[in-house]
Amino acid sequence: MFVELLGKHLCGFGVVSFCQKISRFLRMQAVEKNCIFCRIVRKEDSKTVIEYETDTIVIFKDIRPATTFHFLAVPKQHIKNCKDLNLDHKPLLEEMKESLEKILREKGVDVEKESLLGFHWPPFNSVKHLHMHGMGPKNQMGFLAKFIFKPNNRWFCTEDSKTVIEYETDTIVIFKDIRPATTFHFLAVPKQHIKNCKDLNLDHKPLLEEMKESLEKILREKGVDVEKESLLGFHWPPFNSVKHLHMHGMGPKNQMGFLAKFIFKPNNRWFCTVSRKSFQEKRVGDTYGGGFLYDGVTGDFPRLSRPPIITAGGGTYSSTSSLSPLDL
Repeated sequence: MFVELLGKHLCGFGVVSFCQKISRFLRMQAVEKNCIFCRIVRKEDSKTVIEYETDTIVIFKDIRPATTFHFLAVPKQHIKNCKDLNLDHKPLLEEMKESLEKILREKGVDVEKESLLGFHWPPFNSVKHLHMHGMGPKNQMGFLAKFIFKPNNRWFCTEDSKTVIEYETDTIVIFKDIRPATTFHFLAVPKQHIKNCKDLNLDHKPLLEEMKESLEKILREKGVDVEKESLLGFHWPPFNSVKHLHMHGMGPKNQMGFLAKFIFKPNNRWFCTVSRKSFQEKRVGDTYGGGFLYDGVTGDFPRLSRPPIITAGGGTYSSTSSLSPLDL
């Protein structure tokens, strides 16, 4: 209570950063207090038996096992889910994987052929504390368990999904999407960390053009009719699954399933496409070409109420915006 009052008092004097730190600290304290896995880590849950423990992780049995042996590896540090992971967590993930495999081997599971390790992807994670599933043998899993833990689907990503770089330049890399929406589905990712579409500005035009052209090149090499059967675009925040800008490139469109067509529905509120054709829109006597809508004050893209359409020129247009275009 004293800390909260102190924070509010200091806010009145404009000490915003201090208040934000206090607020984050209090929220984290509340989360850890109520988190079932945090209580297990602190050994406050008498029903859970710790099978294995190090300075950084604990491993215990899943209360709803999908097969004969099913364990959860949980970091002692509270990490909400997969989306909060970064490169600094690589040693932690390796330890979780190796520890689970060690336990499964001790139980007689053929780890090479009959084990399954992975994470449920938000919002399909049951507990908001990162946990890696490790289970086996796979051949003893029931129908429902096989569905819930289907490898590399939209809700479960397995540890064994190795990322192979299909194409690389000084500025971007391209690799396959681990949950492909159709036969060929790639992601073009800038090497520079850009959070999402909202952080783009005019300086990024060459980058966007390179991402687009590189994806089209790969799709052509795979035999996709880029003119008619390709789909390129971005998910608009908060519908982007990873907080690092990535352009989807996929095809053929006619092989996409119902759910994929919904998730990648062109120019909806959650997905904005990169069109191969520039378009024109007339409004109030002005002609809007394939350029960027540009805020002459900030030099940024306008913060639109809905996703923009990204044209072949790498630009955006929104019929709801009152800003003037800058054709490039």
